[in-house]
Amino acid sequence: MKKKRDSVRSRTRDSRRPVSDEGVTLVEIVVAMFMLGVVLVAMVPLIAIGLKVSAHNTTMATANQLASERMQLAKSSGPQCATVASLDGVAVYNDPRGVALQVTTDVGACPVSGTGVVAVSVDVVRLDTGESLSNAATQVLVR
Repeated sequence: MKKKRDSVRSRTRDSRRPVSDEGVTLVEIVVAMFMLGVVLVAMVPLIAIGLKVSAHNTTMATANQLASERMQLAKSSGPQCATVASLDGVAVYNDPRGVALQVTTDVGACPVSGTGVVAVSVDVVRLDTGESLSNAATQVLVR
């Protein structure tokens, strides 16, 4: 007799299983999509700021590279003062995003006689805003 009761009990326990545990309801999916949407909307300003900073960093890196190249060119142009003095002037370059950068190289006066130094300075300015992005100065030994 005991065996009959156990078998009856196990059948009733199995048949009492809730049907809603079998899958995900449409309401749960809609709630999950809404929560995902809220998180994504909160992240949009962060992405916009990141893109803006990245663009500015690209322009700054290009300006620093242009100033460094002009300094290297001035140092390698010695020891004749006339060669170093020929670097004096203005040039316009574009960074990878198309921002126009003006590179101004100023070369000081050559020494009157004998060996001396010539001051060389480079200034890189963003043309659309007028902002000075990079500047560098050095002295070149000339004869």
